[in-house]
Formats: sequence, C-alpha cells, structure tokens
Amino acid sequence: MAYQIVDDDIQKPLARLLAAVVVSLAALCMSPCLVLAQQSGPQEAAAYPVATAIGDALNRDARVGAAQAEAEGARYTINQAKAGRYPTIRSVTDLSGNPISGDSTQVLGIAVEQPLLDWGKTRAEVQAARRLAEAQASMVDATRLDIAEEVSEAYLTLVRELDLLNILNRQLADLVEQVGGLQAQVNAGVATRVDLRKVETEISLTRSEIARAEFQVIRAQQQLQRLTGTKQTNGVTQVQIEAFYLAFRAETLEEAQTRAQINHPDIIAFSRRLAGKQAEVKAAQRGRFPGINLRGQLAGGWRNGSFGDESGISLTLSAPLYQGNRLFAGQRRVEEELKALQQEYIFELERLVENVTFGWNNIASLERSVGQLQQQVRQNQSRVADVEEERRAGLATTSDVIDAKKAWFRSQQLVVEETGRLNEARMLSLLNMGTVQ
Repeated sequence: MAYQIVDDDIQKPLARLLAAVVVSLAALCMSPCLVLAQQSGPQEAAAYPVATAIGDALNRDARVGAAQAEAEGARYTINQAKAGRYPTIRSVTDLSGNPISGDSTQVLGIAVEQPLLDWGKTRAEVQAARRLAEAQASMVDATRLDIAEEVSEAYLTLVRELDLLNILNRQLADLVEQVGGLQAQVNAGVATRVDLRKVETEISLTRSEIARAEFQVIRAQQQLQRLTGTKQTNGVTQVQIEAFYLAFRAETLEEAQTRAQINHPDIIAFSRRLAGKQAEVKAAQRGRFPGINLRGQLAGGWRNGSFGDESGISLTLSAPLYQGNRLFAGQRRVEEELKALQQEYIFELERLVENVTFGWNNIASLERSVGQLQQQVRQNQSRVADVEEERRAGLATTSDVIDAKKAWFRSQQLVVEETGRLNEARMLSLLNMGTVQ
C-alpha cells in the first residue's frame, strides 16, 4: 500500500522526500529482519507435521500390534483348509478276539487316503478362509484409522487452544498498555478513575480466562504426548493442518466418494467377509455331494493263528444319505448369513457415501463462515482505529476504545473457534476416505 501511494504522488517533492525516508528505514531494518529469519529457521525445522504425529502414534500403540497378531492368527485357518487337499495317513490296528468262539485277530499296518474328487468343496473352503483372513487383515487398517482419528483430534484441539491463548495474551498486553496511558490521563484530569477501574476489571477477567486457557493447553499437550509418545508440541500449528489437508484432499465430491468406497478399511473388510461367506455357501452346497477317495493300505497280521497279508488299494465312493438334516440346515444357515451380510454391506456403503457428501457440503459452508468472520475481524480492526482517532479528537472516551478492542479480540476468537470446526470437518473427510498418512 505504501508503494502505491509513492507511485501516485511521486511528482511532488514532499512525496520524493517521503520515499527516500522509507527506503532508508527499510535498509536499516533489513539486518534485524535477516537475524529474525535466521532465528526462525530452527523453529521451522522443529515443526511437527500431522503425518509425523500420526506415524509416531502408530509406531507405539499396542492396539496395532494386537490387530496384527489377530490377522496373523487368521492366516493359519488357510493352512487348515488346505489340509483337505493332501493325503491322510492313518494307522491300521485290529486287536480283537472272541472268548466264546476262540477267534482272534492281530493286524497292524498303515493306510493312506487321498481325496480324488470333492466337487470343489475343499477349494471353496480355502477361498473362504483366505477371504476371512484378508478381512481380518483389513481390521489392522481400521485400527490404524481409529488411532489416526484420535491423534488428529488431539492435534486440532491443541492448535485451537494455543491460538485462543495467544489471542488472550495479546488482549492482556493491550489492556496493560492501556492502564499505563490511562493512569497518566487520570493524573492529568483527562480521564476518570471509572475508566481506570474498568480497564483493571478487564485485566482481571482476562487473566482468569488465560489461566483457564493455559490449563486447556496443558491438557491438550498431555493428550497428544500420550498418543504419540513424544514431548514435541511446539511445532503444532495451523499451517501443518493446512498442509496435511491440501496434500490428501479430494478435488471433487465424486473423487471423495470413490476414494471412500475403495480405501475405507471397514468397507474393504465388509467386501472380503462377503466374498468369504459366498465361498462358505459354495462349500456347504458341495458338502452334500458324494466324494471319491483313493485308499492304499500296507498291513498284515494273524487271524485265528494264521498269518495273512492285509495290504491293498481301493477306490471308494461315499455320499451322506441321512444325517438328521444337519447338512441341509447348515447350508441354509450359511445362506441366510450371506443375505444378512449383503444387506449390512449395502447399508454401510450408503452410510459412508452419505457421510462423505455431508462432510463435503459442511466444509464448503464452514469455509464461507470463516471468510465472513475474518471480514468481521477486519471491520472491527478498522473500528478500533476509528475510535482511537475519535478519542484523540475528544469525540470518544477510553471506555469506547476498550469496548471496540474487546469486540475486535472477540471476533478473532470466533475465527479461531470456527476454524477449529472447519479443521475437524476437513480431517473427518480425510478419515472417511481412509486417509491415515
């Protein structure tokens, strides 16, 4: 703005003189600015990004290890299902006798049974076990997402409380400055002691608010430190939140909905459980078909005192004829479970898309609200300048200035609070899209 004024009035000698003074002052201020820039370097290096905080929490949270152990245990069910493809080795032992007739049998050996045809039952069981193991592995990502939500909430809370505390500290510094000038005005008879008492009351109230705000900051710091396991909280800023959101946000609503349906771990787990249940239905259906097994036996022994060879190879065909309706009831149970899971999957998918859509619209609304509140801050700042000018002209009192500045600081607090709600909406949108880091 200063450069524009100089350009407009450069023909005037007074403007030329003013320009020269401005350039000289800028040259004098250049070296302190460089020093401040050098001092700010380590502070920027000590920044604590949101992604780093989430990563620290994921690396130390025991819930991730527990979920990984459960996922690893679920993988062994695949090996159990695969066992149906391999031959089974059994011992052959027949030690019997009849004391009345005098018959006796002593036969020992081994037998090997190899399934030849089970109509895809074992294959379906392996597929079901694999899909369920994959669903359990997706729950590891769901656990990570829950932890990321807790960390982001603590991070956003700390940023909001720090900004509110900063506003209160600036308000207190301004009031203390007002007291110094007002005391001189009271001594000179320009202001009254009522104005002085009003400022002192505002100082007392502001210090009380600062005490509460400091407690909230300490509480938020402890929460973030507990989750991340680090003592670093100085680099937690609004800039880091903005950077994290801009790095992972969706450009359009359609992109956000698609990413949510593809990447959200709960939806992935549902889809894999659904595929596993479909394989279970197939296995239950194939279990009612006859199976063909090849059996080889190497055995020998005595029957009624005569030694004989019991070895041989046989091909068997077996089919369950009647088991008290157990197989049919088991098949129907799995089919009904599949129907229920399909309905639940549709419901969860629709709810996720609805949440993403609502979050997208909420972000747009909050962004407009923050912009309007920022405009109000600028208006209140202009109002403060006007009232101070009126006070110097004798048209306003110090009390009017205090009220104007109080409204200005209050509008800044409203911006911080609304920005906090905007940060929460943005972070929830990223979490709905399955974003962890």
